[in-house]
Amino acid sequence: MLNTSFYARHDVRNEMVMNEGSALKGIKILIVDDDLDSCELLSEFLQVYGEVEVRVFNCVKETLVAFPQFQPQVLISDIAMPGEDGITLIQAVRSLPVEQGGKIPAIALSAMAREQDRQRALEAGFDRYLTKPMDFDKLISTLLDLLEETTALQGEKAELTTKTTP
Repeated sequence: MLNTSFYARHDVRNEMVMNEGSALKGIKILIVDDDLDSCELLSEFLQVYGEVEVRVFNCVKETLVAFPQFQPQVLISDIAMPGEDGITLIQAVRSLPVEQGGKIPAIALSAMAREQDRQRALEAGFDRYLTKPMDFDKLISTLLDLLEETTALQGEKAELTTKTTP
């Protein structure tokens, strides 16, 4: 379990945690990273902060097998992994039909901070690109933005369907 100094070190304020954490409550997040320490830290933070359901995998193959059963609402993946990397993963996910998660909001994580690395990840299909070491405030704001955008798009689609139905 994480201690309270963890949150202080990452400038997560109590009021912010209470308000934004509740917005994440119950969200299913899939984390993919070959670094087990990073997975554990990120998973524990998200579970404590937002009461989210998290599944963690350390390779693309296992992730793709578990993806349909878990049906996550957000994907967070490292880019540089041995064997198949995060780019391969997002391309496989984006090839899925929408109802199987092909449009899932996805965040790329990488220690590579060059603009061309960011651009490559976004062009491959990630929605956002965050660099390591992880800035937890930035991660939470990114998650909230993505979920808000997804909700808004779903609302627009529902409105269009209602308008076009006789």
